[in-house]
Amino acid sequence: MAKVKGLALTNYIGRVGRVVYAMNKGQNIARELQTEVANPRTSVQMNQRTALANLVALYRLNQPWMFRGAFENKGKTLSDYNAFVQANLSATEVALTKQEVNAGACVVAPVTITKGTLPSIQLQFERAENNKGLFVSDLYVGASFDFTGATIADLSQALLDNNNGLQQGDQLSFIVNYQRSNGDIPYGVARYGELIIDTADERALTELDLPVLAKSSMSGRDDAMEIQISETAVSAVIILSREVSGKIKVSTQKFVLSAEAEAFIANYTSAAAKARAAKSYGSTRTNFLSAGYGTSGTNESVSLTPQILSVNGKTAGQGAPTLLAEGNTIVFTSPATMKQQENQSIRFFKNGVEVNQMDALDGGDGTAEWDFSMITYEAPIDSVKVATEEYGTLTITFGEPSGDDQTE
Repeated sequence: MAKVKGLALTNYIGRVGRVVYAMNKGQNIARELQTEVANPRTSVQMNQRTALANLVALYRLNQPWMFRGAFENKGKTLSDYNAFVQANLSATEVALTKQEVNAGACVVAPVTITKGTLPSIQLQFERAENNKGLFVSDLYVGASFDFTGATIADLSQALLDNNNGLQQGDQLSFIVNYQRSNGDIPYGVARYGELIIDTADERALTELDLPVLAKSSMSGRDDAMEIQISETAVSAVIILSREVSGKIKVSTQKFVLSAEAEAFIANYTSAAAKARAAKSYGSTRTNFLSAGYGTSGTNESVSLTPQILSVNGKTAGQGAPTLLAEGNTIVFTSPATMKQQENQSIRFFKNGVEVNQMDALDGGDGTAEWDFSMITYEAPIDSVKVATEEYGTLTITFGEPSGDDQTE
């Protein structure tokens, strides 16, 4: 990088051939474009990339039942999908190889599936028995209640009588993820059903597509509601939701794994699994990061609009990342063809005011990863925007948002 002197180039910002000119503290700076940009591929970056693949598969698996509002307090500009990724990226450790991802692999994991203000429903794996996975909840039905021949009204009244946090009209969603494998490729199947608490609904409880419900004494009481699932490698969750003044409120819930599912996931969370996954990607990745509908690995999906997931490992709400002269990396949530084109730039903001803008110096390979180099930099920043011709403006905000820099 060099300072530029001379009347002809005073205050010039732009690109001439392989030389880029920019202003920094009142001085003209010239920088030659690199032929190659370093890609450090640190262990932290690779772990994040491989973990993201399984999150996409889990979202695709569960999206059919994920009612709008599963993440109650997400920002207006954040999609449900991106709220799901944000809630789970730092928590999941599943590492899939490129070959497994291309084949539609999915490993059932203890991910956060809803986040809200209603009381959480506790669920724990009890035991495996007769090829069934048994889970016990902290929902109670009373010592005299009998599930045999019960109606929806009967169970509704029992739940209202024995649980202070429930109300008439509440919905209980029972979600089960089954872990299966097709040869060497793991995949998931989701089953879901809902119970509306309604003391006037005289339909038989068996008319609802729910797991088998029973009573358990494992929680210290003999009237805890238990769910019985017809396989043992499973995860389960019960979600409470309620409409309040036209808005959906939800309980914060995370999938609970059976012992067999825990043993299965261990094959994909070890150091050896992470190394195997990172090695499989080498220097390129395939175009797989999209979310859609149905059982993982079966249905094609509509691609999501890409959004910035992280910059040098820093995600939204965290402190600003350390930016380097070379080898900075932006990761996206879905495939973005971010080739080097005109009118693409990376822009840095502080308190809603742009403090630095630069051209995209190196395009990615269309695989949700993009390396870039710095020309100039003013710290601290609070948000980064990538302006593209194909997708418009993509934004990530660090720390507490300020001004209106989240919108363009």
